[in-house]
Amino acid sequence: IIGMIVLKIIKVNNPILQSRVVGLIDDFIVDSAYRKKGVGKELLDTARRIAIEKKVESLELNVWGFNESAIHFYMQNGLKVQRITLEQKL
Repeated sequence: IIGMIVLKIIKVNNPILQSRVVGLIDDFIVDSAYRKKGVGKELLDTARRIAIEKKVESLELNVWGFNESAIHFYMQNGLKVQRITLEQKL
């Protein structure tokens, strides 16, 4: 296995926001030996295609703030910052 992506299709019900169907990318991994060779793009494109077929309104994922290479990859492939989670260690 050189890579995998897990796409969960969920209906988000929120009393403040409008309900919507979201494609949640839950896991996305590419073996380091195969990065920057198109594997990740192919996996993301496949997830996007499946989401469109299932009438999903948006793709969402979480990424650690320190993972700059992943953030760059996602933004280069059309994803944008939706929200930012902040924390303070106590």
